[in-house]
Amino acid sequence: MLLSLLLVPVAWRCLPESLEFLMTRRPPSALRRVNDLLLAMGQSVVNVLPDRPPGGLGTPRALTPLALLITRTTVLAWFVFFCTMAGFYFIMSWTPRLLTAAGLATNQGLTGGIMLNLGGIAGCALYAWAASRANARWLLTVALVATAMLIGGFGLAISNLNAALWTALLLGMIANAAMAGLYAVGPTLYPTAVRATGMGSAIGIGRLGAILAPILSGALLERGWTPAHLYGLFAIPYVLAALAMLGIGAREPDGNNPTVANARNASS
Repeated sequence: MLLSLLLVPVAWRCLPESLEFLMTRRPPSALRRVNDLLLAMGQSVVNVLPDRPPGGLGTPRALTPLALLITRTTVLAWFVFFCTMAGFYFIMSWTPRLLTAAGLATNQGLTGGIMLNLGGIAGCALYAWAASRANARWLLTVALVATAMLIGGFGLAISNLNAALWTALLLGMIANAAMAGLYAVGPTLYPTAVRATGMGSAIGIGRLGAILAPILSGALLERGWTPAHLYGLFAIPYVLAALAMLGIGAREPDGNNPTVANARNASS
């Protein structure tokens, strides 16, 4: 938490606004800041900012924030956040306890939890590296499918110490990569005017899944469900999240970004 607080002024100083924000809001020195971003992306600079499109933000025909927020994409994004966070917090909350319930010693269960977290460190770094070179939405979809497969595999291997620990390492890596993907892809799903609200709502829906999943797991365990059955059950939300991501569709390639294209046209 302290490290996060220390990084706030660094992020405030070093992270630039998006092109969409600068084009829409037109803050002071917007043209200079747009050109700085274009140069950083390897694009040519522009002499003037493009006109706002008819019906865009700031015009009488503009859509209300609520109309911009409540869309098919928003509902699918909420579903992805809910399912992914439900599965993730089940894994992180219950794995040490379920390893013990499957017959391993208490210290071995704790070791499984440590392996999950060690994998998570590598997984977030791996996703960040891959997303800078490939389509972030497709990467998230692949990570969701892979997590579902690893959860099922972990349920089958849970009573074998060596197999369980190695699977836990891979599961922690891919499950955390999927969580990192949520926060990388989420902002791109919303227009600039409602981006913060959209992400806040998606995270809130996701946290609901994060609360309900561990509670449901405990209730099912008390009713006689085995650890293998629980892991099989919580592979399903990841599959559903992947299907929802397919419904959202792939991100437009950066080279075809309409904001960059509009800037080029205004300059020509």
